[in-house]
Amino acid sequence: PLGASIAVFAWMPVCIFVQYKKSERYFATKRFVVIVVILVADLIFISSSHAIVLGFKSSSEWDFGLPDAQLARAVMDLLWVLGFTQVYMPLLAKVWQIGLFLFDTMAPFPEIVRQRMLYFATVILDMHRYMYLREMLYMARVEVVAFVVLKDMVFDIYHFGIKSSPAFQSLQLMGVPSWKVFLGIAEQRWSKYRYLERLTCLLSVFATCLEVPQRFVAVFTWTIDAEYPHETTTYYFYFAETKVKLANVPVEFDDKFKVWANEKAAERERAAKAVRPKPVRFEVALANEAVQRSGREWGKVWDGFADPSRFRFFQLLTVQLGGIVFCRFWPRMGCKLASSLMLLLAGTMIRLSPSKDALNYVHDHTAPRDLFSWVVPSAILFCDIFELIVVQWLQSADPALIKYRLCRFARLFLDPVLAGMVLSCHICCNSDVYLTFAKLKF
Repeated sequence: PLGASIAVFAWMPVCIFVQYKKSERYFATKRFVVIVVILVADLIFISSSHAIVLGFKSSSEWDFGLPDAQLARAVMDLLWVLGFTQVYMPLLAKVWQIGLFLFDTMAPFPEIVRQRMLYFATVILDMHRYMYLREMLYMARVEVVAFVVLKDMVFDIYHFGIKSSPAFQSLQLMGVPSWKVFLGIAEQRWSKYRYLERLTCLLSVFATCLEVPQRFVAVFTWTIDAEYPHETTTYYFYFAETKVKLANVPVEFDDKFKVWANEKAAERERAAKAVRPKPVRFEVALANEAVQRSGREWGKVWDGFADPSRFRFFQLLTVQLGGIVFCRFWPRMGCKLASSLMLLLAGTMIRLSPSKDALNYVHDHTAPRDLFSWVVPSAILFCDIFELIVVQWLQSADPALIKYRLCRFARLFLDPVLAGMVLSCHICCNSDVYLTFAKLKF
Protein backbone atom coordinates (compact mmCIF):
# COMPACT_ATOMS: atom_id res chain seq x y z
CA PRO A 1 0.00 0.00 0.00
CA LEU A 2 2.81 2.44 0.82
CA GLY A 3 4.49 1.69 -2.50
CA ALA A 4 1.23 2.22 -4.37
CA SER A 5 0.73 5.61 -2.71
CA ILE A 6 4.25 6.76 -3.54
CA ALA A 7 3.82 5.56 -7.13
CA VAL A 8 0.58 7.53 -7.56
CA PHE A 9 2.06 10.68 -6.05
CA ALA A 10 5.17 10.41 -8.22
CA TRP A 11 3.66 9.33 -11.53
CA MET A 12 0.26 11.02 -11.83
CA PRO A 13 1.53 14.64 -12.00
CA VAL A 14 3.81 13.59 -14.87
CA CYS A 15 0.87 11.80 -16.50
CA ILE A 16 -1.31 14.92 -16.20
CA PHE A 17 1.41 17.13 -17.68
CA VAL A 18 2.08 14.81 -20.63
CA GLN A 19 -1.37 13.54 -21.54
CA TYR A 20 -3.57 16.62 -21.07
CA LYS A 21 -3.68 19.93 -22.86
CA LYS A 22 -2.91 23.07 -20.91
CA SER A 23 -6.60 23.99 -20.74
CA GLU A 24 -7.49 20.56 -19.29
CA ARG A 25 -4.78 20.23 -16.65
CA TYR A 26 -6.65 22.06 -13.90
CA PHE A 27 -9.69 19.80 -14.34
CA ALA A 28 -7.48 16.70 -14.42
CA THR A 29 -5.64 17.84 -11.30
CA LYS A 30 -8.93 18.15 -9.38
CA ARG A 31 -9.85 14.61 -10.35
CA PHE A 32 -6.37 13.42 -9.36
CA VAL A 33 -6.73 15.03 -5.92
CA VAL A 34 -10.04 13.26 -5.32
CA ILE A 35 -8.52 9.93 -6.40
CA VAL A 36 -5.66 10.42 -3.94
CA VAL A 37 -8.13 11.17 -1.12
CA ILE A 38 -10.03 7.94 -1.87
CA LEU A 39 -6.80 5.96 -2.18
CA VAL A 40 -5.34 7.13 1.13
CA ALA A 41 -8.62 6.48 3.00
CA ASP A 42 -8.92 3.06 1.38
CA LEU A 43 -5.35 2.16 2.37
CA ILE A 44 -6.13 3.10 5.98
CA PHE A 45 -9.11 0.74 5.93
CA ILE A 46 -7.09 -2.04 4.30
CA SER A 47 -4.48 -1.81 7.04
CA SER A 48 -7.11 -1.71 9.77
CA SER A 49 -8.84 -4.75 8.25
CA HIS A 50 -5.70 -6.79 8.87
CA ALA A 51 -5.74 -5.55 12.46
CA ILE A 52 -9.38 -6.64 12.82
CA VAL A 53 -8.59 -10.15 11.58
CA LEU A 54 -5.67 -10.44 13.99
CA GLY A 55 -7.82 -9.05 16.81
CA PHE A 56 -10.49 -11.63 16.02
CA LYS A 57 -7.88 -14.39 16.12
CA SER A 58 -6.46 -13.25 19.46
CA SER A 59 -9.93 -12.93 21.03
CA SER A 60 -10.68 -16.55 20.13
CA GLU A 61 -7.86 -17.55 22.51
CA TRP A 62 -9.10 -15.53 25.49
CA ASP A 63 -10.01 -17.32 28.69
CA PHE A 64 -13.26 -15.77 29.88
CA GLY A 65 -13.27 -17.64 33.20
CA LEU A 66 -17.01 -18.33 32.91
CA PRO A 67 -18.88 -21.60 33.52
CA ASP A 68 -20.05 -21.60 29.90
CA ALA A 69 -16.94 -20.33 28.14
CA GLN A 70 -18.06 -21.77 24.79
CA LEU A 71 -21.17 -19.58 24.77
CA ALA A 72 -19.14 -16.51 25.71
CA ARG A 73 -16.67 -17.24 22.90
CA ALA A 74 -19.53 -17.65 20.38
CA VAL A 75 -21.04 -14.32 21.48
CA MET A 76 -17.64 -12.64 21.16
CA ASP A 77 -17.18 -14.06 17.65
CA LEU A 78 -20.63 -12.84 16.65
CA LEU A 79 -19.94 -9.34 18.00
CA TRP A 80 -16.68 -9.16 16.02
CA VAL A 81 -18.42 -10.25 12.83
CA LEU A 82 -21.42 -7.95 13.24
CA GLY A 83 -19.16 -5.04 14.14
CA PHE A 84 -17.18 -5.62 10.95
CA THR A 85 -20.21 -5.95 8.64
CA GLN A 86 -22.65 -3.48 10.25
CA VAL A 87 -20.29 -0.73 11.47
CA TYR A 88 -16.89 -1.01 9.83
CA MET A 89 -18.03 -1.71 6.25
CA PRO A 90 -20.65 1.10 6.19
CA LEU A 91 -17.89 3.49 7.30
CA LEU A 92 -15.66 2.27 4.47
CA ALA A 93 -18.57 2.70 2.06
CA LYS A 94 -18.93 6.32 3.18
CA VAL A 95 -15.39 6.94 1.91
CA TRP A 96 -16.56 6.03 -1.58
CA GLN A 97 -19.77 8.01 -1.14
CA ILE A 98 -17.78 11.12 -0.24
CA GLY A 99 -15.42 10.45 -3.13
CA LEU A 100 -18.29 10.17 -5.61
CA PHE A 101 -19.79 13.36 -4.20
CA LEU A 102 -16.47 15.17 -4.72
CA PHE A 103 -16.28 13.83 -8.26
CA ASP A 104 -19.81 14.99 -9.04
CA THR A 105 -19.20 18.48 -7.68
CA MET A 106 -15.56 19.15 -8.62
CA ALA A 107 -14.78 17.00 -11.65
CA PRO A 108 -17.90 15.25 -12.98
CA PHE A 109 -17.65 12.16 -15.17
CA PRO A 110 -19.56 11.40 -18.36
CA GLU A 111 -22.53 9.12 -17.62
CA ILE A 112 -20.94 5.85 -18.78
CA VAL A 113 -17.68 6.61 -16.93
CA ARG A 114 -19.63 7.36 -13.76
CA GLN A 115 -21.40 4.02 -14.07
CA ARG A 116 -18.01 2.33 -14.35
CA MET A 117 -16.87 4.18 -11.24
CA LEU A 118 -19.94 2.88 -9.40
CA TYR A 119 -19.27 -0.63 -10.66
CA PHE A 120 -15.64 -0.76 -9.57
CA ALA A 121 -16.48 0.84 -6.21
CA THR A 122 -19.00 -1.96 -5.56
CA VAL A 123 -16.42 -4.57 -6.59
CA ILE A 124 -13.86 -3.15 -4.15
CA LEU A 125 -16.37 -2.96 -1.28
CA ASP A 126 -17.75 -6.46 -1.84
CA MET A 127 -14.29 -7.94 -2.22
CA HIS A 128 -13.21 -6.21 0.98
CA ARG A 129 -16.33 -7.34 2.85
CA TYR A 130 -16.36 -11.01 1.90
CA MET A 131 -12.63 -11.73 1.83
CA TYR A 132 -12.09 -10.50 5.40
CA LEU A 133 -15.48 -11.60 6.72
CA ARG A 134 -15.00 -15.17 5.56
CA GLU A 135 -11.45 -15.20 6.80
CA MET A 136 -12.95 -14.57 10.25
CA LEU A 137 -15.71 -17.14 9.70
CA TYR A 138 -12.97 -19.66 8.89
CA MET A 139 -11.86 -19.25 12.54
CA ALA A 140 -15.30 -18.77 14.13
CA ARG A 141 -17.60 -21.26 15.81
CA VAL A 142 -20.06 -23.28 13.72
CA GLU A 143 -23.11 -21.52 15.15
CA VAL A 144 -21.74 -18.11 14.14
CA VAL A 145 -20.83 -19.35 10.67
CA ALA A 146 -24.31 -20.77 10.09
CA PHE A 147 -26.06 -17.62 11.31
CA VAL A 148 -23.97 -15.16 9.27
CA VAL A 149 -23.99 -17.20 6.04
CA LEU A 150 -27.76 -17.80 6.17
CA LYS A 151 -28.39 -14.14 7.05
CA ASP A 152 -26.35 -12.93 4.07
CA MET A 153 -28.02 -15.46 1.78
CA VAL A 154 -31.56 -14.44 2.78
CA PHE A 155 -30.61 -10.75 2.53
CA ASP A 156 -29.28 -11.16 -1.02
CA ILE A 157 -32.18 -13.34 -2.17
CA TYR A 158 -34.62 -10.69 -0.98
CA HIS A 159 -32.80 -7.63 -2.31
CA PHE A 160 -31.50 -9.05 -5.61
CA GLY A 161 -34.09 -11.72 -6.34
CA ILE A 162 -37.49 -10.75 -4.99
CA LYS A 163 -36.92 -7.01 -5.41
CA SER A 164 -36.13 -7.56 -9.10
CA SER A 165 -39.79 -8.48 -9.75
CA PRO A 166 -41.45 -5.73 -11.86
CA ALA A 167 -44.79 -6.12 -10.06
CA PHE A 168 -43.09 -5.95 -6.65
CA GLN A 169 -41.12 -2.86 -7.71
CA SER A 170 -44.33 -1.21 -8.93
CA LEU A 171 -45.99 -1.66 -5.53
CA GLN A 172 -42.89 -0.30 -3.82
CA LEU A 173 -42.97 2.76 -6.07
CA MET A 174 -46.66 3.29 -5.30
CA GLY A 175 -45.84 3.31 -1.60
CA VAL A 176 -48.08 0.36 -0.72
CA PRO A 177 -47.30 -0.67 2.91
CA SER A 178 -46.02 -4.24 3.28
CA TRP A 179 -48.28 -4.92 6.24
CA LYS A 180 -51.37 -4.31 4.10
CA VAL A 181 -50.11 -6.79 1.53
CA PHE A 182 -49.39 -9.29 4.31
CA LEU A 183 -52.91 -8.97 5.76
CA GLY A 184 -54.47 -9.09 2.30
CA ILE A 185 -56.29 -5.76 2.67
CA ALA A 186 -54.30 -3.91 -0.01
CA GLU A 187 -56.06 -3.40 -3.31
CA GLN A 188 -52.75 -3.69 -5.19
CA ARG A 189 -51.14 -7.08 -5.71
CA TRP A 190 -47.70 -8.20 -6.79
CA SER A 191 -48.48 -11.91 -7.02
CA LYS A 192 -51.53 -14.02 -7.73
CA TYR A 193 -50.70 -16.15 -4.68
CA ARG A 194 -51.34 -14.77 -1.21
CA TYR A 195 -48.97 -17.20 0.49
CA LEU A 196 -46.11 -15.96 -1.72
CA GLU A 197 -46.88 -12.35 -0.82
CA ARG A 198 -46.93 -13.17 2.90
CA LEU A 199 -43.66 -15.11 2.65
CA THR A 200 -42.09 -12.13 0.91
CA CYS A 201 -43.24 -9.79 3.68
CA LEU A 202 -41.68 -12.07 6.30
CA LEU A 203 -38.42 -12.19 4.36
CA SER A 204 -38.43 -8.41 4.09
CA VAL A 205 -38.79 -8.08 7.88
CA PHE A 206 -35.99 -10.60 8.43
CA ALA A 207 -33.69 -8.90 5.92
CA THR A 208 -34.46 -5.44 7.31
CA CYS A 209 -34.00 -6.30 10.98
CA LEU A 210 -30.66 -8.05 10.52
CA GLU A 211 -28.98 -5.24 8.57
CA VAL A 212 -28.57 -1.51 9.06
CA PRO A 213 -31.56 0.21 7.32
CA GLN A 214 -30.72 0.89 3.68
CA ARG A 215 -31.65 4.56 3.79
CA PHE A 216 -28.83 5.10 6.33
CA VAL A 217 -26.11 3.11 4.53
CA ALA A 218 -27.06 3.79 0.91
CA VAL A 219 -23.81 4.68 -0.82
CA PHE A 220 -24.43 4.50 -4.54
CA THR A 221 -27.16 6.61 -6.10
CA TRP A 222 -28.62 5.97 -9.54
CA THR A 223 -31.15 8.27 -11.17
CA ILE A 224 -34.07 7.37 -13.46
CA ASP A 225 -36.03 10.21 -15.04
CA ALA A 226 -39.70 9.41 -15.69
CA GLU A 227 -39.95 12.61 -17.82
CA TYR A 228 -43.51 13.45 -16.79
CA PRO A 229 -44.01 17.18 -17.59
CA HIS A 230 -46.83 18.06 -15.18
CA GLU A 231 -47.21 17.82 -11.40
CA THR A 232 -44.57 15.35 -10.21
CA THR A 233 -42.92 13.86 -7.15
CA THR A 234 -39.75 11.90 -6.42
CA TYR A 235 -39.59 8.30 -5.25
CA TYR A 236 -36.65 6.35 -3.86
CA PHE A 237 -36.10 2.64 -4.32
CA TYR A 238 -33.58 0.96 -1.99
CA PHE A 239 -31.87 -2.39 -2.36
CA ALA A 240 -28.71 -3.57 -0.59
CA GLU A 241 -26.61 -0.39 -0.14
CA THR A 242 -27.90 1.19 -3.37
CA LYS A 243 -30.43 3.99 -3.74
CA VAL A 244 -32.30 4.63 -6.98
CA LYS A 245 -33.82 8.08 -7.36
CA LEU A 246 -36.89 8.15 -9.62
CA ALA A 247 -37.50 11.76 -10.62
CA ASN A 248 -40.51 13.36 -12.30
CA VAL A 249 -43.00 10.64 -11.36
CA PRO A 250 -46.64 11.77 -11.71
CA VAL A 251 -48.53 12.55 -8.53
CA GLU A 252 -51.85 11.36 -9.95
CA PHE A 253 -52.62 8.95 -12.77
CA ASP A 254 -55.49 11.01 -14.15
CA ASP A 255 -56.71 11.74 -17.69
CA LYS A 256 -53.84 14.17 -18.24
CA PHE A 257 -51.40 11.34 -17.47
CA LYS A 258 -53.20 8.97 -19.85
CA VAL A 259 -52.92 11.44 -22.73
CA TRP A 260 -49.21 11.95 -22.06
CA ALA A 261 -48.53 8.21 -21.64
CA ASN A 262 -50.29 7.34 -24.90
CA GLU A 263 -48.29 10.03 -26.72
CA LYS A 264 -45.02 8.66 -25.29
CA ALA A 265 -45.97 5.11 -26.28
CA ALA A 266 -46.74 6.24 -29.83
CA GLU A 267 -43.45 8.14 -29.92
CA ARG A 268 -41.52 5.02 -28.87
CA GLU A 269 -43.25 2.96 -31.54
CA ARG A 270 -42.37 5.53 -34.22
CA ALA A 271 -38.76 5.60 -33.01
CA ALA A 272 -38.55 1.81 -33.17
CA LYS A 273 -39.70 1.85 -36.81
CA ALA A 274 -37.66 4.89 -37.89
CA VAL A 275 -34.54 4.47 -40.02
CA ARG A 276 -32.80 7.28 -38.11
CA PRO A 277 -34.40 7.45 -34.67
CA LYS A 278 -34.05 10.52 -32.51
CA PRO A 279 -30.92 10.22 -30.31
CA VAL A 280 -31.67 9.35 -26.68
CA ARG A 281 -29.60 8.04 -23.78
CA PHE A 282 -28.34 4.50 -24.31
CA GLU A 283 -30.14 3.02 -21.30
CA VAL A 284 -33.43 4.66 -22.28
CA ALA A 285 -33.11 3.43 -25.86
CA LEU A 286 -32.48 -0.11 -24.64
CA ALA A 287 -35.35 0.13 -22.17
CA ASN A 288 -37.71 1.40 -24.87
CA GLU A 289 -36.81 -1.57 -27.05
CA ALA A 290 -37.32 -3.98 -24.15
CA VAL A 291 -40.74 -2.46 -23.39
CA GLN A 292 -41.80 -2.83 -27.02
CA ARG A 293 -40.71 -6.48 -27.19
CA SER A 294 -41.51 -7.75 -23.69
CA GLY A 295 -44.73 -9.43 -22.67
CA ARG A 296 -47.47 -8.29 -20.30
CA GLU A 297 -47.63 -11.37 -18.08
CA TRP A 298 -46.77 -9.66 -14.79
CA GLY A 299 -49.34 -6.95 -15.51
CA LYS A 300 -52.14 -9.46 -14.95
CA VAL A 301 -51.52 -9.80 -11.20
CA TRP A 302 -53.50 -6.62 -10.43
CA ASP A 303 -56.53 -5.12 -12.17
CA GLY A 304 -55.01 -1.64 -11.97
CA PHE A 305 -52.45 -2.63 -14.59
CA ALA A 306 -55.25 -3.33 -17.06
CA ASP A 307 -54.93 0.35 -17.96
CA PRO A 308 -52.30 0.22 -20.75
CA SER A 309 -50.99 3.72 -20.00
CA ARG A 310 -50.26 2.97 -16.34
CA PHE A 311 -48.82 -0.46 -17.10
CA ARG A 312 -46.46 0.83 -19.82
CA PHE A 313 -45.30 3.64 -17.54
CA PHE A 314 -44.37 1.30 -14.69
CA GLN A 315 -42.98 -1.21 -17.16
CA LEU A 316 -40.46 1.32 -18.47
CA LEU A 317 -39.37 2.23 -14.94
CA THR A 318 -39.09 -1.36 -13.73
CA VAL A 319 -37.12 -2.43 -16.81
CA GLN A 320 -34.46 0.15 -15.92
CA LEU A 321 -34.64 -0.75 -12.22
CA GLY A 322 -34.12 -4.42 -13.06
CA GLY A 323 -31.03 -3.54 -15.09
CA ILE A 324 -29.50 -1.68 -12.14
CA VAL A 325 -30.24 -4.58 -9.77
CA PHE A 326 -28.69 -7.02 -12.27
CA CYS A 327 -25.49 -4.95 -12.62
CA ARG A 328 -25.19 -4.70 -8.84
CA PHE A 329 -25.81 -8.39 -8.15
CA TRP A 330 -23.07 -9.90 -10.28
CA PRO A 331 -20.08 -8.14 -8.66
CA ARG A 332 -21.30 -9.28 -5.24
CA MET A 333 -21.91 -12.84 -6.42
CA GLY A 334 -18.50 -12.98 -8.08
CA CYS A 335 -16.76 -11.83 -4.89
CA LYS A 336 -18.69 -14.34 -2.77
CA LEU A 337 -17.80 -17.25 -5.04
CA ALA A 338 -14.17 -16.15 -5.27
CA SER A 339 -13.84 -15.90 -1.48
CA SER A 340 -15.39 -19.36 -1.02
CA LEU A 341 -13.06 -20.94 -3.55
CA MET A 342 -10.09 -19.13 -2.04
CA LEU A 343 -10.81 -20.52 1.43
CA LEU A 344 -11.34 -23.97 -0.01
CA LEU A 345 -8.26 -24.14 -2.26
CA ALA A 346 -5.64 -21.67 -1.01
CA GLY A 347 -4.89 -23.54 2.20
CA THR A 348 -4.35 -26.77 0.30
CA MET A 349 -2.06 -25.12 -2.26
CA ILE A 350 0.03 -23.52 0.49
CA ARG A 351 0.41 -26.85 2.29
CA LEU A 352 1.69 -28.43 -0.94
CA SER A 353 4.50 -25.89 -1.24
CA PRO A 354 7.45 -24.72 0.91
CA SER A 355 5.30 -21.67 1.70
CA LYS A 356 3.70 -23.70 4.49
CA ASP A 357 6.78 -22.94 6.62
CA ALA A 358 6.37 -19.18 6.19
CA LEU A 359 2.60 -18.48 6.13
CA ASN A 360 1.75 -19.42 9.71
CA TYR A 361 0.99 -16.11 11.34
CA VAL A 362 -2.80 -16.47 11.17
CA HIS A 363 -3.27 -20.15 10.26
CA ASP A 364 -0.97 -23.07 10.96
CA HIS A 365 -0.27 -24.55 7.54
CA THR A 366 2.31 -27.05 8.74
CA ALA A 367 -0.38 -29.37 10.08
CA PRO A 368 -2.79 -31.24 7.77
CA ARG A 369 -6.23 -29.72 7.23
CA ASP A 370 -8.78 -30.92 9.74
CA LEU A 371 -12.42 -31.69 8.97
CA PHE A 372 -13.65 -28.26 10.11
CA SER A 373 -11.38 -26.43 7.65
CA TRP A 374 -12.94 -28.46 4.83
CA VAL A 375 -16.57 -28.33 5.94
CA VAL A 376 -16.85 -24.56 6.56
CA PRO A 377 -15.65 -23.31 3.14
CA SER A 378 -17.51 -26.15 1.40
CA ALA A 379 -20.76 -25.21 3.17
CA ILE A 380 -20.25 -21.52 2.32
CA LEU A 381 -19.61 -22.41 -1.34
CA PHE A 382 -22.76 -24.56 -1.40
CA CYS A 383 -24.83 -21.66 0.00
CA ASP A 384 -23.33 -19.29 -2.58
CA ILE A 385 -24.23 -21.62 -5.45
CA PHE A 386 -27.74 -22.11 -4.03
CA GLU A 387 -28.16 -18.33 -3.74
CA LEU A 388 -26.96 -17.86 -7.33
CA ILE A 389 -29.50 -20.40 -8.63
CA VAL A 390 -32.40 -18.91 -6.64
CA VAL A 391 -31.63 -15.30 -7.59
CA GLN A 392 -31.17 -16.22 -11.24
CA TRP A 393 -34.52 -18.01 -11.17
CA LEU A 394 -36.20 -15.00 -9.56
CA GLN A 395 -34.55 -12.61 -12.02
CA SER A 396 -35.49 -14.72 -15.02
CA ALA A 397 -37.79 -12.86 -17.35
CA ASP A 398 -38.76 -12.80 -21.01
CA PRO A 399 -35.89 -12.61 -23.55
CA ALA A 400 -36.30 -8.87 -24.14
CA LEU A 401 -35.58 -8.03 -20.48
CA ILE A 402 -32.68 -10.48 -20.30
CA LYS A 403 -31.16 -8.88 -23.40
CA TYR A 404 -31.56 -5.41 -21.90
CA ARG A 405 -29.81 -6.41 -18.66
CA LEU A 406 -26.94 -8.14 -20.45
CA CYS A 407 -26.45 -5.25 -22.89
CA ARG A 408 -26.42 -2.71 -20.08
CA PHE A 409 -23.90 -4.76 -18.13
CA ALA A 410 -21.69 -5.44 -21.16
CA ARG A 411 -21.60 -1.76 -22.11
CA LEU A 412 -19.48 -1.04 -19.04
CA PHE A 413 -16.59 -2.96 -20.59
CA LEU A 414 -16.84 -1.99 -24.27
CA ASP A 415 -13.74 0.18 -24.23
CA PRO A 416 -10.21 -0.97 -25.24
CA VAL A 417 -8.60 1.59 -22.95
CA LEU A 418 -10.61 0.29 -19.98
CA ALA A 419 -9.67 -3.31 -20.86
CA GLY A 420 -6.01 -2.32 -20.96
CA MET A 421 -6.31 -0.57 -17.60
CA VAL A 422 -7.98 -3.60 -15.98
CA LEU A 423 -5.30 -5.94 -17.36
CA SER A 424 -2.41 -3.71 -16.26
CA CYS A 425 -3.93 -3.27 -12.78
CA HIS A 426 -4.39 -7.03 -12.46
CA ILE A 427 -0.77 -7.72 -13.38
CA CYS A 428 0.54 -4.91 -11.15
CA CYS A 429 -1.54 -5.77 -8.08
CA ASN A 430 -0.71 -9.47 -8.35
CA SER A 431 2.92 -9.11 -9.37
CA ASP A 432 4.00 -10.46 -5.99
CA VAL A 433 2.13 -13.68 -6.78
CA TYR A 434 3.82 -14.07 -10.15
CA LEU A 435 7.26 -13.30 -8.72
CA THR A 436 7.08 -15.44 -5.59
CA PHE A 437 5.20 -18.47 -6.90
CA ALA A 438 8.04 -19.15 -9.29
CA LYS A 439 10.11 -20.11 -6.24
CA LEU A 440 7.17 -21.29 -4.15
CA LYS A 441 8.25 -18.94 -1.36
CA PHE A 442 6.85 -15.77 0.16
